[in-house]
Amino acid sequence: MSDLGDIERFPFYREPYVLVVPRGLREELEGQELAAIFEKHRRVRHSERSYVGGQVERHLSRSGLRPPRAFEFDTSDSLVAMVATGMGVAITTPLCLLQGIAHASHVSVLPLPGPGFSREPLLVTRRGYLVSLAPRIAELARAAIIQRELPRIHALVPWFSPPSSPAAPSMAR
Repeated sequence: MSDLGDIERFPFYREPYVLVVPRGLREELEGQELAAIFEKHRRVRHSERSYVGGQVERHLSRSGLRPPRAFEFDTSDSLVAMVATGMGVAITTPLCLLQGIAHASHVSVLPLPGPGFSREPLLVTRRGYLVSLAPRIAELARAAIIQRELPRIHALVPWFSPPSSPAAPSMAR
């Protein structure tokens, strides 16, 4: 929607994409290049039809990586479950990881090797509509993420640094 001029965007915050690996592989994979990881481990992926899946595919393509397709899922819960059972590794976001919280104790989360990238969840409205309501909704969503979800994310991703200011949230490492 970046080419649409008649819309307004209200970002909630920015979050990095991360590498999710089976718990027992953390030490083996930490510090390795992404290409080397994909040579030894299958990639469990988000469906390319999803926003997250599309972003990951574009990032890998820009990086010159084309890991073979093994497992593809429409839900983050299924993706995290497959990594937890040792079926491969995945690229996802911290909020998506929370959707698979039931399996999170069996995975480790590493910073994405190589050039990182991020996403910015946001509220989109038509310009001139919801003029006073849209910013309030965006602020409520931002506050909910900071107050409720960031502590849960930090528990799963110990190297994660929470934002320093609620007014300018960011999840960059």
